[in-house]
Amino acid sequence: MHQSTRLGFPKVKTTWLHGCTGVCLVLLLSGCSWPGLDGFSPHASSPASVPPRPNGTLAVAPAASFVYLPARTGRVSSNRIANSAMTSIILKQNINAAVRDAVKASLMTVKVPVGGSAKSLSGLIEQFSVDDGHFPATWTLKIRYLVTDSTTRKVIYQSSHIVHQRSAKFTSNEVALSDAVNLSVKKLVSDQAFLNAIR
Repeated sequence: MHQSTRLGFPKVKTTWLHGCTGVCLVLLLSGCSWPGLDGFSPHASSPASVPPRPNGTLAVAPAASFVYLPARTGRVSSNRIANSAMTSIILKQNINAAVRDAVKASLMTVKVPVGGSAKSLSGLIEQFSVDDGHFPATWTLKIRYLVTDSTTRKVIYQSSHIVHQRSAKFTSNEVALSDAVNLSVKKLVSDQAFLNAIR
């Protein structure tokens, strides 16, 4: 009896292996998943974050509607940006005009249609400063953006966005300002409430 058991064992083992192989093939071909492993794939990667697609036309208000609050309160003159050095950074044009033009250019870069529209974008430049005590210099820009419906004269969107842009100390001031504004506008268009307001 002992011998017959040993002789029959390979047959039983082979049958069991064929059975397991068949079950595994069925599961793989049918795409079935085991409990607790739904959505799991050893080669799956998390989907890339896709920014919302801007939709709608937006008018950019004149420079007078981009108020440079540090100059309004008398902390700096209208064409100066406060920095950590002894002297301020001076631009050829007023800060509000430079920011307004950079905002318009940045909106066009991120494919927001800019032109005639009942919805107009303006802004309060609440903070604009440069810390150039270290390398690289850090530009800090905080703007409260407002979207106004000119037909009703109501503000339909407003939100403050603050950004920090690092630039080499000897970078052109105009280029550094443009880079800071571009970063601010990218943050603006990532706000779904803004996108909803300009539709």
